[in-house]
Amino acid sequence: MNIAIIHSTHAPLRKEKSGASEMISQLVFGEAIEILKHEDTWIHVRNLYDGYTGWMDTRLASPLQASISPDTLLIGKYADALLLPIFRNDIYGYKVQVLGRGAFFPDVLCTDAEEGIYQFGKVNIEVNLEALQNPLPFTGENIVNIASDFLNVPYLWGGRSFQGIDCSGLVQMVYRICGIQLPRDAYQQAQCGRSIAFEQAQPGDIAFFSNSEGKIIHTGIFAGEGEIIHAAGFVKTDELREDGIYDISLAQKTHTLHSIQSQLP
Repeated sequence: MNIAIIHSTHAPLRKEKSGASEMISQLVFGEAIEILKHEDTWIHVRNLYDGYTGWMDTRLASPLQASISPDTLLIGKYADALLLPIFRNDIYGYKVQVLGRGAFFPDVLCTDAEEGIYQFGKVNIEVNLEALQNPLPFTGENIVNIASDFLNVPYLWGGRSFQGIDCSGLVQMVYRICGIQLPRDAYQQAQCGRSIAFEQAQPGDIAFFSNSEGKIIHTGIFAGEGEIIHAAGFVKTDELREDGIYDISLAQKTHTLHSIQSQLP
């Protein structure tokens, strides 16, 4: 298996091998990928975390040694700070990158735990270890708190980062930081966990919304007190009622409730 690691703040995952092609998802800093095909400056890859495939610019990732087990690249720490400065020591000299929550540091790539040095292929990265944390305990309170950290992040179709995120990307990344692996798309996430009635919903549960044909098209995280955190234009809090989402600023219903799923014990 040909494995590489994302060393950019985020990398667009595109439908076709073109910068003008639709971004179908996004790879975030520290995620591992399997390279399926290499053509010119483009590689067709599979995200080892959720299995999503697409094309990306090869310059945004660093190849890893074949001896590294893919499974070990899914174990590591997350950026704790909302904005985390990283110092990259590579062929271009020292540079600074700013990362948000969801940026990932695989433990297996840490070459100096005291100094906070990670080896991302040919790129050495020095980071303040105090700004990193292990996955948080999986509780409704932690889910809601992490989701709140993303408030006001702009909506971006296919986005999964602090620079831009879509509805299912928000749910996936928030749960990931609490150690729960969910698929990429909303309709896939709706097949996980157990279905519960509206009145049984607890903070941290996931709500799904459908169009007139019953197809799931939107998702968000129940925050308690009749509120939902979701990405629609930007990550925001709106009112969740038994029939759907009511936009507080527009004073109107915007999404029709399909179901609620709980991942909590």
